Amino acid sequence: MKRWEFMTLFIWLTISLLLLCKSSPAGWSEDIRITFSGEKGGAGLFIRKFHIDQDGNYYFVGYNEGQDVTFLSKVDKQGNLLINEKNLLARFYPLFVLFDKSNYFYIFHGLYAGDPRREFACSKFDKGGEKLNDSIVISDIDMWESTEPTALIDNSGNLAVLWKDLDTTSSEAVDVGRGEVMYKKLDISCRTLEKKSILKLNYLDRSSIYADESKFYIFLPKEKESPFFYYYAIDANSTILQDKTYFKVTIPEIPLPANLSRSEWVYRKFMFFQNKIHLFIIYYAKFTTLKGQFIKFVSYIYYVQYSRDGKELSRRYLFPPTDGSIIPADFSVAINNNRRIHLAWTDGKDYNPVGGGGPGLGLDFPMEIYYLILNENGEPLVSQIRLTELDNKDSKAPNLYVKDGYVFLVWSDNRNYKGGAGNGYDIFLKSTASLGFNSINISKPFIETPLGMVTVGGAAILIVTSLIALMRRRGTKGRK
Repeated sequence: MKRWEFMTLFIWLTISLLLLCKSSPAGWSEDIRITFSGEKGGAGLFIRKFHIDQDGNYYFVGYNEGQDVTFLSKVDKQGNLLINEKNLLARFYPLFVLFDKSNYFYIFHGLYAGDPRREFACSKFDKGGEKLNDSIVISDIDMWESTEPTALIDNSGNLAVLWKDLDTTSSEAVDVGRGEVMYKKLDISCRTLEKKSILKLNYLDRSSIYADESKFYIFLPKEKESPFFYYYAIDANSTILQDKTYFKVTIPEIPLPANLSRSEWVYRKFMFFQNKIHLFIIYYAKFTTLKGQFIKFVSYIYYVQYSRDGKELSRRYLFPPTDGSIIPADFSVAINNNRRIHLAWTDGKDYNPVGGGGPGLGLDFPMEIYYLILNENGEPLVSQIRLTELDNKDSKAPNLYVKDGYVFLVWSDNRNYKGGAGNGYDIFLKSTASLGFNSINISKPFIETPLGMVTVGGAAILIVTSLIALMRRRGTKGRK
């Protein structure tokens, strides 16, 4: 082999390895593409529920926004695509998805095309995505608005469902967010065993419902603009375990420079873990001149921890106020059994955004996904890391899941979009676990090379193998 040929191959190998390292942060797998319809256009495909069964199969229940279809994709532990975007429901938005121990799953979904609220129903599917029942209406209240269904499975295998019914019959009711917290017990076929109203509250429209494996938690403000919040804890049989416990929520203020105007958005996510309340706050502000000319974005992530009786235990920045940073309400929190808290969010700071609108107005610049791991007290254990490297492509909807001490990130991005109608978002997966594959649809787990059998997943090994094989062929040719 000539010297210049060797140097060319050496440079190519170095660049390839650098790109490999760039796409895979330390301890994380490659980005694995799960769906393939997004690049054809449309509004994109987004995850609604990720699940891993006892045999190591991966389930992806997603929603195709362009076609208004809920679908299932399933991949085995070798990376074989067993089910490819199988349609489950058409025209009904999936509000909540729950898997049981047999890997059958329930989808709570709206009843009106394009409108996920008002009334909703339950549909059950087997592990192959076959529908097992006619959709059964769960909430059928007239003139009110049913929203945010959340469910868990009790010790008998029945479903406990909690949701909010909001009174929309008068301007007074809407202004104070009047409503009721509703409860239903369902059997394994979604048939009603029990139904009741368990709470009548104001400002229920500003509340959030969170469920762990055995309890529901409802968090809501005392008044419309009050810094005081309170919560209820409710078990799977609708018994109120913790009744109206108050705690105060205050967040750091960002100074407003003279002659500037500011639009602010604040997002709160409450969780209950290790007998404590964990509050994650994302703050996002857009600064303009008094005439509306854009100046900058500022964002931060803040954490507050409370005891179960509402006493504040600690507070800290997880991501300090940063000029040029924009973090919308696109974040996910997951907690595993070893008392680690995992946080993922999107931010446009690496692309120096110089415009765009607020949530719902379009953020017309790329977002990347960032990740942070905390201990049970909310103290960061490592510095934040960037999990996506898309070079001006856009990431959305990060969803974190933990299982057996490993972290799984499922999200959507448009890296493969080639133009046309829509925006081309597909679903991707990466993990801290050793998945055993770097892409799906692998027909053979190994490839034969001049040096023996090499795994398909070993991208760097294949590059080295190819280089050595080429050098041998060149050397042999020169000796003849």
